[in-house]
Amino acid sequence: MKEIQNILKRLDSIERKLDMLVDGRAKSSFGESNIWKDSILLPGYYTQDEAIEACPKGYRLPTREEFVQLVEDTEYVFDEDKKVGVFTFPDGFKVEFPAAGYRNASNGSLNNVGSNGYYWSPSPNGGSGYNLYFSSGNVYPSYYNYRAYGFSVRCIKNSKIIDELSRE
Repeated sequence: MKEIQNILKRLDSIERKLDMLVDGRAKSSFGESNIWKDSILLPGYYTQDEAIEACPKGYRLPTREEFVQLVEDTEYVFDEDKKVGVFTFPDGFKVEFPAAGYRNASNGSLNNVGSNGYYWSPSPNGGSGYNLYFSSGNVYPSYYNYRAYGFSVRCIKNSKIIDELSRE
């Protein structure tokens, strides 16, 4: 009986944490600059499957929804001199995404380096995967491409609530 009570307490704790995620009290603050301040840029090009596994412990890929919120909550400009997409938040914080182009899935060639940026999200779209795409004049947070293309990776920290849930 005591074992069942312990299981029910743990389930109740998990349910409360999930409720907090859903109602917004502890979600990862999608478009707020704080989820991007500790983000890390990984060198190289990754398929979507590789990208999902590439972030170090305590970090993850931004979701499609977080990329959408990033674009909605910021002013976007392409810095031609630095070859980066710059997203500026209302609080003045800026996050830069290098325009690293992509690695072709068929022949391994690099394309659009210095003019376009492609950053994987873990979100699938059938046989494709969603990504953030930008160029000098456009930004698309819900772009999708073949999952075998090599794109860039920027990892964001897990929220504390997600870390707690993963330990349950």
